[in-house]
Amino acid sequence: MLTRSITTTIAIALVVLAILSVADCQTPLRSEAGNRSPGDWFRLVVELERRADRLDRDDRAFLRSMINLLTTSQDAAPQPHQQRWLLDIERRTAR
Repeated sequence: MLTRSITTTIAIALVVLAILSVADCQTPLRSEAGNRSPGDWFRLVVELERRADRLDRDDRAFLRSMINLLTTSQDAAPQPHQQRWLLDIERRTAR
């Protein structure tokens, strides 16, 4: 009985950790995203597009979709998961 209780507690803890790690991946840190305006995001995407030769096919396709999204209106801005991806691309290509 005690073993089952311990196993259940460990399983619940692992599930909670998994949920927290997935939730953390969806939203960029405020310090990373800052108070970027839609124009700032657009400039970042254009700059990353210039570095496309260092990116894989998925990243290049994502950047093209971001350009399409951000040119639809002046107020268009990436969603949090898209912001995270853009910031990740920026970090990887900064090297």
